[in-house]
Amino acid sequence: MPWMMTGGARAAMLLVATGLLAGCGARQAGVNTGPPAAMTAGAVASATILGAFDTPITLVDGRYEGAPYAPGGASRPTATLLAPLTAIGDLDDAPGADAAAVIATNEGGNGERVVLTVVGLRGGKATSVGSTLVGDRTRIRDLRLAGRDIVLEVVEIGPKDAACCATQLATRTYRLQGGRLGLQSSVVTGTLSVATLGGAAWTAVEIDGTPVPAGITAPTLTYENGRISGTSGCNRYTGALTESTPGTVKVGPTAGTRRLCAEEAANATETRYLTALQAATRYTFLAGRLHLSGGDASVTHTILFRKN
Repeated sequence: MPWMMTGGARAAMLLVATGLLAGCGARQAGVNTGPPAAMTAGAVASATILGAFDTPITLVDGRYEGAPYAPGGASRPTATLLAPLTAIGDLDDAPGADAAAVIATNEGGNGERVVLTVVGLRGGKATSVGSTLVGDRTRIRDLRLAGRDIVLEVVEIGPKDAACCATQLATRTYRLQGGRLGLQSSVVTGTLSVATLGGAAWTAVEIDGTPVPAGITAPTLTYENGRISGTSGCNRYTGALTESTPGTVKVGPTAGTRRLCAEEAANATETRYLTALQAATRYTFLAGRLHLSGGDASVTHTILFRKN
């Protein structure tokens, strides 16, 4: 007699089939089955940071401002992501890329603590997975990744330096191991001098606190053997640059071509650049960028350059 499926058996099979299809659909629609979300600069700028202060903080567009220490007071803890120094790569054993980032913190005084942190994605959220103090008033010239190592080129306070004026150059290497970000090595490489500016071209991104307008040729600067040269926007220029003490300079009279810029914005930028350059008496590094400053009691001029 041929085998026949009863109504009850058919119902049972239908339930099993429905369950299998539902389970399959759940696996297809489930979260965390694909690759982890990508680390981005935007994620770092809104990350939760550990190690900057005693308690975690969350950045908003790369900034944090805590409550005033006294009601109605102006003094408060602040933290700023030094965005140009962010580098993305694989820095631990967890899936997905991480980011090495630098945070400058201030607790209301004159000092500025610099913190290195590794930001990873945990549960879809960007958060510190290891942080360490780099130093107080330490300037960072460059950050790069070498495999899982984080290498910083710094200007640090040397044994003969005043707290305000770091001049000692050093290369520091950090690594994240066992959930702890630690210093692997620190090698003193010399003393700050204008020779530090050589071997690279620098492009102005900000003059007197105002960004260089988009759509024009940005001024540039190179240094070699006591002289600077570059483009002021529409013209070439050259001049002497002498250094009396580390970080203190004098720009000699500059000579250049005299071509008129086609755009008014370019003309204005060129004039502002040459004025600020001629006034420069000091240089340092801010977030991996070259910073020239100078002026008199009535006005201070500044130029901020990125390294090409």
